[in-house]
Amino acid sequence: MGAKKTTAVMAVVLSLFAGVFFHPATARSEGNVGQAWYDAGFDEFDASHWLAGGFDLEEAKAWRTAGFGASSAEPWHRRHFTPEAAVKWRAAGMKKAKYARKLAKKGVSPEEYQAWAARGHKKAKEILALKARGLTPESAPAR
Repeated sequence: MGAKKTTAVMAVVLSLFAGVFFHPATARSEGNVGQAWYDAGFDEFDASHWLAGGFDLEEAKAWRTAGFGASSAEPWHRRHFTPEAAVKWRAAGMKKAKYARKLAKKGVSPEEYQAWAARGHKKAKEILALKARGLTPESAPAR
């Protein structure tokens, strides 16, 4: 499929998700919602992915600024993490949003997770079981 045809297909896909026809030339002339995405530096391909993931423009800009693409941000966004919190969890070594949410619900911070991981305890289930026994990262046996 040629580049022009691919662009046209993506414009149609975006229109289905956003309820607007987005093509840079059309967006500029009509001043529609697509124009805001275009002005923020998103092409129709990028915008379609962010919209499909449930992001509005401001959310997409915040996640992109934090270093995420639409597909990597979506699991964190779906579990109600902010971009800043997701960055902290990932910096602590947690790659999966669902396990970060499980730990966060039980009061484990990214910093505490990092301490557990440094002792060899990286699985959420294991960490929560150790905590339930009254252990801390410092008092738990290293793996």
